[in-house]
Amino acid sequence: MKNTYVVQLIVDIVVIFLGLCLYIFPDITDIGPNAMFGLTMGVYAGLELCEYILDHSRKEPLYLFIAAGVSSFAGYFLKSYDANFVLPITILVWIIIFAIVKIISLEEILAKKSNLFIIKLISASVLVILGILISINLFYKITEISYVLALMFLSYGTIELFCDFLSYLSENRKFLSE
Repeated sequence: MKNTYVVQLIVDIVVIFLGLCLYIFPDITDIGPNAMFGLTMGVYAGLELCEYILDHSRKEPLYLFIAAGVSSFAGYFLKSYDANFVLPITILVWIIIFAIVKIISLEEILAKKSNLFIIKLISASVLVILGILISINLFYKITEISYVLALMFLSYGTIELFCDFLSYLSENRKFLSE
């Protein structure tokens, strides 16, 4: 297995673990919803930066690091404002940047592997729709932020783990052939 796939799979497993920690320990919201969101997105930004540092072959982790870092910065430094407005807008902006980065990264897959392209397009669409629904939910009910962010990180980590594993399999001719 290439070093690229190992790094991607480890980061995806850590994102799933972050989601599980948010689900198991919902009392972390005592520090405030904006601060908690800033902390979790900061951890996610750090993971994406580590992925980029360990594997320079792709630019996608760098762009996702910038997007998560900006949303973490916004969530942390706008903590004095009402969380019902700040967090949904911040998550929505992060999802829009996420969608743009994913669409740009899909261009290189389209030319080589059409089936993998369709799978990654569907998974990115599911994550964008989930992010929009999470943003709407946080606008109306901010008290459930730890569970909603746990859902976001668990689904993101699981879908990315699945897609990265399929990318690995698509490189190995004995598992998948188009």
